[in-house]
Amino acid sequence: MRHSFPFSLKSGVRVALALGLAAGALFCPARAARAADAAACSPVSGVLAGDANDSVAVLLAARDKDAMRADLEAAHAAALAASGDADRAGAAADRLKARIETRKGEIDALKGRAKLAKEQGNATEQQSLEAAVDAQKLQLDLLEALRDMRAAEKDLGGARQKAAEARARFHERELEFDSKQSELQKRTAAGGADAAELAKLAASVQDAQKSALEALKDAADREQDAAKSEAEVADKRIGVLQAQLALAPPKK
Repeated sequence: MRHSFPFSLKSGVRVALALGLAAGALFCPARAARAADAAACSPVSGVLAGDANDSVAVLLAARDKDAMRADLEAAHAAALAASGDADRAGAAADRLKARIETRKGEIDALKGRAKLAKEQGNATEQQSLEAAVDAQKLQLDLLEALRDMRAAEKDLGGARQKAAEARARFHERELEFDSKQSELQKRTAAGGADAAELAKLAASVQDAQKSALEALKDAADREQDAAKSEAEVADKRIGVLQAQLALAPPKK
C-alpha cells in the first residue's frame, strides 16, 4: 500500500506509540462528562488537545463507536429523505408549469375579448375584461412565484442529498480510522510487537486519518452548498409571500 506519509522505521515506531497513547486523551469533553450523550460530540472539536510541546498526534477527535454508527445511519436516512423532497418539489414544479401555461392562455383570451369590446365601442365590457386581465395577471404572478419556489426546493433537496451522502462517507472512513487506531492501541499496549509491523500499522492509521479528514472537508463543503440553497429557498418563499399580498383585497 502506498502511504502519504513516508517515514523511517524508527520514526514510525515513535508515531505508533504517540498515536496509541494519545487516543484516550482526545475524546471530546461531552463524552467524558456525559457518556450517555456521546452522540453530541462533533467530529470537529473546537480545540484539539495537545501535549506538553503543543504537538497533536491525533487530528481527528475520537468518538464513541455507537455515536459514529448512529451518525452514519442518520446520514443515510437524511440522504433518502432529501431525495424524496427533491422528487416531490420537482413534481409540484411540473404541475405549476402546466397551470401557468393554462393561465397564460386564459389571459390571452381575455385580452382578445377586451380588444374586440374596444373595437365595438363597448367601454363597460372593455373595462370589465381589462380588470379581469389584471386580476389574472396577479394570479399568474403567484403561480410563477410558486413554480420558482418549488424549483429552488428541488435544488435544495439535491444539495442536501449530496451533503448527507458526503457525511455518510466521512462516518464510514471515521469508523475505519477508529478500527485501525484501536488495533494500534492494542498492539502498543501489549508490547513486544515487531517494530516493522508496528511502523506499517502506524502508517496505515495515518492514511486512514488523512482519508477521513478529507472526507470531512468534502462533507463540510457540500453542507455549505446546501446552506446556499436554503438561502435561495427563503428568497423564493419571500417572493411567494409578496405575490400573495398583492392578491389580498385592499384595506378599507
